[in-house]
Amino acid sequence: MHIDPRHPEAPPVKDPAPLQPPPVPTPGIPSPIQE
Repeated sequence: MHIDPRHPEAPPVKDPAPLQPPPVPTPGIPSPIQE
């Protein structure tokens, strides 16, 4: 894993993904998308 010396505290970014993962439909919990 390569760490950029310009950003020693920055975590290695593999893909430009959002900070939070997409909403996953959980059994027993109504999804905010699929009402």
